[in-house]
Amino acid sequence: MSYLFSQLKPNVYHIADPLGVFMTLVVGEEKALLLDTGYGLDHLDETVAQITELPVILVNSHGHLDHVLGNRFFDEAYLHPADIEIYQHHTTQDRKLDIVEMQNEHPELFPADFSSDAYLAEYKTKILPINEGDVFDLGGVRLTVIHIPGHTPGGIALLDDRDRLILTGDAISPHVWMLLQESTSIATYIQSLQKLQKLGDQYDAIVAGHVPVLLPNDMIDRLIHCAKNIDPEKSVPFYPPFDDVEKGMMYFEGFESLKEGLKLEELDLVT
Repeated sequence: MSYLFSQLKPNVYHIADPLGVFMTLVVGEEKALLLDTGYGLDHLDETVAQITELPVILVNSHGHLDHVLGNRFFDEAYLHPADIEIYQHHTTQDRKLDIVEMQNEHPELFPADFSSDAYLAEYKTKILPINEGDVFDLGGVRLTVIHIPGHTPGGIALLDDRDRLILTGDAISPHVWMLLQESTSIATYIQSLQKLQKLGDQYDAIVAGHVPVLLPNDMIDRLIHCAKNIDPEKSVPFYPPFDDVEKGMMYFEGFESLKEGLKLEELDLVT
């Protein structure tokens, strides 16, 4: 198995993990930057090497397992310090074992040479700190770090000045999880969205970690409106597919333009 990927821009690639998350590769003139590594079932480093021979900087948008388990194929990764504990918890053998056990029900999603022993082994990836305002200069393109706590306290976005994109991990999505123990308050999340909103004249589209296509800038406006207007009486119970995540409430608002153009049916916050 090798990863499928598409081009969002001439030098921006969206790599699809078979378990439903995307990794984004931005290629400059001297270096490349990879945002997130998915579940790490197969050799992501080999797929990246098919796209570019340049040195690759790895950055994690946040510490959740579906964005960091592929770190095992890289020597080092940048992560915001506020998500270090989350990263450590999500890369334990117990959490990785949950993924390995999925092979029994969905063997087609795993490569033929998948090794559970290698997958469960302790990671040797060195974690480096990343903070608000840090800049990665790839040659001809600069990516600036924006700290956006919400889904997790150490979530970050990357502002791409060449391609006029904002790469947001799980912070921007038609379906935002805010019910996790590590999630911040809704008020803090709104502040992060407003920070991105103020930068709107510097990007033309949004790259999200669970969406295969570019999202329009007004997605942020819609999320702010959704977050500010959460109504418990209009919310419905939400049961996460994970044993360690408690039941939450889901409040959603439909929006026809995205539904028609992107096949995304609803916008919701899970609290």
